[in-house]
Amino acid sequence: MKRSELFFSFLLVPLDFLMIILAGISAYYLRFTAMATEIRPVIFSLPFAQYFKILLLIALAWLIVFALAGLYNIKGSRSLRKEVYRVILACSTGLMLVVVLIFVFRELFSSRFIVLAGWLLAIVYISLARIIIRSIQRILLSHGVGVHKIVLVGDSKTTDILIHEFSSRRHLGYEIVKRLKNFSLESGEDLAGYLKGSQVDEIMQSDPNLSKAEMLRLFDFADANHIIFKYVAD
Repeated sequence: MKRSELFFSFLLVPLDFLMIILAGISAYYLRFTAMATEIRPVIFSLPFAQYFKILLLIALAWLIVFALAGLYNIKGSRSLRKEVYRVILACSTGLMLVVVLIFVFRELFSSRFIVLAGWLLAIVYISLARIIIRSIQRILLSHGVGVHKIVLVGDSKTTDILIHEFSSRRHLGYEIVKRLKNFSLESGEDLAGYLKGSQVDEIMQSDPNLSKAEMLRLFDFADANHIIFKYVAD
């Protein structure tokens, strides 16, 4: 993972925590607005100080759920739609956790409005925050910050398609620094020399027609030089 990806991943943790807290506080005060009390009067007693302590614990539990859902494995190639979908899924899982806690500890609090409003607001706040972060990351990627430098190995139509996609859609976070039509012994020596003065993050085999010997040689080369190896299907 690139340094910029690690930075954004770590940044998301406190940001998500703040958004969950903000959603909980917003839901609490919405419950006591005139419009909400006219629809359904408040029949429970829940001081804010007590509620805030509960909210802090729930926020920490939600962060664990988010981590298990893979929300902190940020990648430049993940679409915003998938990002928001993961947020909705994780928040819904967190909602189920809150429902279970309320069922087990009935003295916690019994306002279904606060629970549902907090869930909806958390989805909105966290999604907006992540859209902003992802947009910033995409802008940085388009300017070459945090891109994955890759070597393409192959002489096929798939290789040409990848070259066009990566060059025209720079926000995907890939930069082709070298292309090899095959991986013969001479190509391997050429790439080894290139690595002495340049950085390579990934090697992509984009030609399924390489010989078995070339494929094994390429995989061993990537393994020996601690470079991510990827195989592009036909």
